[in-house]
Amino acid sequence: MMRTRRITKPAFPIPGVKVCDECERPKKIKRNHAGKSYCDACYKRGFTHMPCAGCGEACVAKRGTVVPYCQACETAHRLCKGCGRHVPHAGMYHEGAVVCPSCVPKYKAKAPCPDCGKLTSRLSRIGGEGEAICDRCRNKHDHATCGTCGRYRKQANEEAGKPICIECLEGTTHICPDCQQDVPGGGTSRCRDCAARARGRVAVASHLDGFSQGWVREIFLAHCAADLLRQPRGDVVRRVAGAAAFFTAVDANIANPSAMSAEALLGIFGPERLRRASTAARFIVTFMKIPWPDHTGEEFAERARIDAMLKEIADQSWAPDISAFLDHLRSPERTRALRPQTIRMYLRAAIALMEQSDLQSAAEVEDGDVMRFLRRTRGHANSLAAFTSWIGTPSVSSTPKRREPKSRETRLLQEGRAIVAALQMANTRSEALALLAASIAKLHGVPLQRVLRLRADQVSGGEPMRISVDDTAMVLGAPLAAAMARWNRALGDTLVFESSRTGRAMSASGVAHHVKLARCRQS
Repeated sequence: MMRTRRITKPAFPIPGVKVCDECERPKKIKRNHAGKSYCDACYKRGFTHMPCAGCGEACVAKRGTVVPYCQACETAHRLCKGCGRHVPHAGMYHEGAVVCPSCVPKYKAKAPCPDCGKLTSRLSRIGGEGEAICDRCRNKHDHATCGTCGRYRKQANEEAGKPICIECLEGTTHICPDCQQDVPGGGTSRCRDCAARARGRVAVASHLDGFSQGWVREIFLAHCAADLLRQPRGDVVRRVAGAAAFFTAVDANIANPSAMSAEALLGIFGPERLRRASTAARFIVTFMKIPWPDHTGEEFAERARIDAMLKEIADQSWAPDISAFLDHLRSPERTRALRPQTIRMYLRAAIALMEQSDLQSAAEVEDGDVMRFLRRTRGHANSLAAFTSWIGTPSVSSTPKRREPKSRETRLLQEGRAIVAALQMANTRSEALALLAASIAKLHGVPLQRVLRLRADQVSGGEPMRISVDDTAMVLGAPLAAAMARWNRALGDTLVFESSRTGRAMSASGVAHHVKLARCRQS
């Protein structure tokens, strides 16, 4: 008897040819059942007529089925494996269970997108043609953010250079279900502000279980209602999460409302973290009427900086001397308490001296070490006096003093004369007006912003020429009067130092730019 060789399933798919899942032969498929394909022979052999357990009518079911259903009853009773909802049209079968089209991506094998390389189970073709790509890459071809309703939709056209969706192009509007205002586009969605508030409310509710104390929960809800949800802006969910993190720390560290104080908040968060959470901190201080002295934040910030300085020198042999000096500066026996910033400056000078002198202890510091240190860093002279006095080294007051700086009036007069000299070489009107304004401000000691607001009717063209700045009369010298007569073209109540934008005065930064260029040319 001749044996026939069984045709096995091909190692690779053959275009246009399907394979029976029962006999694994490339044959014409008779029926698909529970995600499997059956040829005519396997269908006749494996399926038979049975009474439907639902309606009692005859139906075709697979042999061995305990509770058979006809197609209508099976469709009416089957539920999605993923979401549990009724499935009239199956998207796929997974391990013998039906999956609705919406849940297909959860069970479908992931593959890389040919365009962006992202692993995803949602790959589809554009118009049924070309390679299957992910949703994001596919939407780039025909989707855009509508310039009218602000939704990311299929683009219909462009209006004034902005994309517009089909519904906005047709003038469709709908009522926001929350605020009852007209919203561009169709549908029943909320407007932007109401949608942001809804997201914020969901985020607030998700954080309520994280608080163990009712009074903290009450302040958190009041803060969200007053500052975050009333006028939502930015990423509301992220801002609510930041506020929740702040109040969670308060809930974990402060046992009752009576223990709340400025020192307690600064002890929990520190000055820097408290500055970043300024909105929540300001609300809790106002809501609970917590006294907040002006120096409290500065004092805690300086303490943190001093602790960081001591930590950096902890491995030095002279670190105990610096700690003892700090205790001396903070001693309650002092006739006048030092500000935290002053203490930090004294410590920094003492640490710099010990580091550059390469000594083992403060007792080894001599007058020569101090003199050599001050020759290199003379700016520490005043701050170092407290340390040298404490260790018994001669006062640093005998060190050569720097030359006294020029007075402010002398310096402004010299700068004004230099600008007047540059004014004689001005080539353009904008440059000349900028230098003229700077000269008047320097020579007469008037703020530049007031000079820039000078109007034409505040300038008298007589001899000598006078100007009135904020009801203060000033006489212009010969060089400035000549420059004013040459470059001033303003009439009536228009600005003398007008910028390129009509009706607006020149900016202080623009004047500073012209002065800088003039100094470069002079040098």
